[in-house]
Amino acid sequence: MSKKIVLLVTACLVTIVALGAAAYAGPIRTSILTPYGSPPAATMSGTGAITFTISRYGVPTALSCTGTTFGAAVSTPSLTGYATISTFNGGSCGAWTVTRTCNIRVDADTTQNVDPTITDANVTGRAYFTNGSSGCLQFADSLTGCTFTAGGSVPASFDEVPDGSTYQGLALSGSGLQVSNVSGCLGAYSNGGAVTVSAAAFRVHVTGVSDYHLDFVD
Repeated sequence: MSKKIVLLVTACLVTIVALGAAAYAGPIRTSILTPYGSPPAATMSGTGAITFTISRYGVPTALSCTGTTFGAAVSTPSLTGYATISTFNGGSCGAWTVTRTCNIRVDADTTQNVDPTITDANVTGRAYFTNGSSGCLQFADSLTGCTFTAGGSVPASFDEVPDGSTYQGLALSGSGLQVSNVSGCLGAYSNGGAVTVSAAAFRVHVTGVSDYHLDFVD
């Protein structure tokens, strides 16, 4: 039976394990799949697009961004977390700029079955756009001077299956963000207004290494 080499990264232990086709019981963990058995740098980068639907004068209005980029560290201390996004650029959003003011954490759900190979196409979780007291997304309109933040969490989904040999997928979609810290918007936006994320699809890969991939084992 053919076997894969998986680098298991946990809070207290780094172990190289040969795994067969069957999954094993236990908590879901972030891992790096590598054919070499040598630890890679646990960082990743992503590029893609994202759309925010925000209540403007009471009417849901879409703000679409392309060329969105981020950089993240794979979360080795946490058994449930798999990425901490420390750099984020919304890209081209018309007159708006969208940046981060605190780290964005993406966690995997523990109540799902995963296989210790890069074949899981829908590892579900949540993306947390908050540091616990304020929102992590900063919105600024260069035409009007309107600014506000948005925080909360939205559903996330990770696709382990590589696109070609390098890229995997991260998608965000759903409600759960709220507007706060509104300034200079002349009533267009209000604190507590709902923000929905859609069309957020990113191609991600372990930074600088084409044949290392993120994997989840349980």
